[in-house]
Amino acid sequence: MIVLDGVEVDAKMGEFHTFAASPTQFAIESGAIASDHIIEQPDTLEVSFVLSNLDDDGASYGVKAAVALEALRGKLKARQLYEVVTRHRIYPSMAVTGIKAEHVGPFAGAIKGRISFVEVNRVLLERVKVANAPRKSSAASTKDKGRVEAKEPEPADKKNTKGSVLSQLFSKGKTAVKARVGL
Repeated sequence: MIVLDGVEVDAKMGEFHTFAASPTQFAIESGAIASDHIIEQPDTLEVSFVLSNLDDDGASYGVKAAVALEALRGKLKARQLYEVVTRHRIYPSMAVTGIKAEHVGPFAGAIKGRISFVEVNRVLLERVKVANAPRKSSAASTKDKGRVEAKEPEPADKKNTKGSVLSQLFSKGKTAVKARVGL
């Protein structure tokens, strides 16, 4: 007996775990970190099961499979996250993404099926309290807040410059170069 969140099936036939990643389809620049261009896909799980149609007394064919199939369909329609526990791995937040069911003869009403899950990644958000710090006002007074003054731009060819930009950088010595490198 296997229970899928309240739905009882007769046997679990298999588990199909899928872990995948998708690399970019575009060229990566030389020197770039390759892992930044490989996107991990959500884990998927598919469980195959068998569900007979025998009533609890085991003597007659009833509606057990039809009721269980409708209950599984309800899990898909509920759009909820489930913790799925398998023999090999525990998945904390899985969404039901598909149910496949097939009537298998010669047993009247018996179902062989698969239920598919995809992991939904969740992020924990936390609130952080920031201590109240004194606020500084950037305007000279409250009446000047929001006031912006503009001045006429000076044409580049009329500026008082001494030589090219490169000659200005290197003529001031190493301290000027250090100051610009730190920016």
